[in-house]
Amino acid sequence: MKKSFILLLLVCSFAMAEGWLTSLEEAQKEAMKTGKDIFIDFTGSDWCGWCIKLKQEVFDQEVWKKEAPQKYVLVEIDAPRKKVLPKEIAAYNRSLGEKFDVQGYPTICLLDKEGKIYAKTGYQKGGPEKYLEHLAELAKVKVQRDELLAKAMNGSPEEKIQNLNKALELIDQNEIGFAYVDLKESIVTLDAENQNKMNAKYSLELYRYYHEKKEKEADAALKEKYEAKCVLYMANLKKHSPVEAANLEVQLKLIGILKQYFQNRDWPGALKALQAVLEQKLEGEAAQQTYYLIGAVYYELKDLPKSIEHLEKSVEFAPETDLAMRMKMIVPALKKELEKQKNPGKEEKAEKAPEQPEQPEQPEHQHDENCDHDHE
Repeated sequence: MKKSFILLLLVCSFAMAEGWLTSLEEAQKEAMKTGKDIFIDFTGSDWCGWCIKLKQEVFDQEVWKKEAPQKYVLVEIDAPRKKVLPKEIAAYNRSLGEKFDVQGYPTICLLDKEGKIYAKTGYQKGGPEKYLEHLAELAKVKVQRDELLAKAMNGSPEEKIQNLNKALELIDQNEIGFAYVDLKESIVTLDAENQNKMNAKYSLELYRYYHEKKEKEADAALKEKYEAKCVLYMANLKKHSPVEAANLEVQLKLIGILKQYFQNRDWPGALKALQAVLEQKLEGEAAQQTYYLIGAVYYELKDLPKSIEHLEKSVEFAPETDLAMRMKMIVPALKKELEKQKNPGKEEKAEKAPEQPEQPEQPEHQHDENCDHDHE
């Protein structure tokens, strides 16, 4: 253990010579001394194209080297593929990636001097000057957050609820709500009877958060702790928003069906399980997702008429969702495919094959063209 600690210190010391630390703990000590924010670069230094571009276009430039260290304590957390890191360092880097919900590379996390994340970003065009301007804009989130939290601390219970909600909405816009679970739990407690509609809103978010942690957790004691949280927040939902609670339970069943049947391409089994879900009185997106999955199963079973019927039905339950928009494009293509099957002699000139109904996935971080994924 002592050897591992010394190794970590040696790596950190080497990184400091280059102006970058590789330990968040060391960065926090430096930030508390200097009052600077912390800048963490989660990178795949020897394989991620956008990470390499960001380093070449921004971090290696003299403007960055001169100005960035004046404002930030710089930290690099690497996930290389060719270079082999010591096991202790690799494990440490993975744990930080999990802590900050890193879904792709590069991911840049901005933290205040206390180590609380206030923004996430990635590659940006324009060189070091533009990048520093971009970071300055993100720093305004921290200022707004702190102003709202200060108002919450000094206001009435009603004002506290409203300002906490505004702060959380600001935070969620930056996809960092995972770091503010304590605030969400506070607002649920403050709005115990859901008079401000916040208990139901954040009970739903907290249920999803703890359910995901429970599913990933191997430790039995922690798993039990997360399960207790799930029970608490589901009870809140059933009390204050029974429709939302029912929809959530359906979505969890659908995720189970995806894992059990779709991943194994057991289409008859999937169809039977989905039809059992339909026996409930479904509304909104829960109904839409169920009909959509049934349509996808019928497509796999080569039954285009039933596939089209269920996909069209799925749109009716929530016509403004992204899924409904995709169905409005997919269904006409499927109808053309069906027409060709009925009239093979009237086949048109070569056309693009119709898009196959997608298999829904669990919600995940959204990436753009500037983001590399690590699928290992």
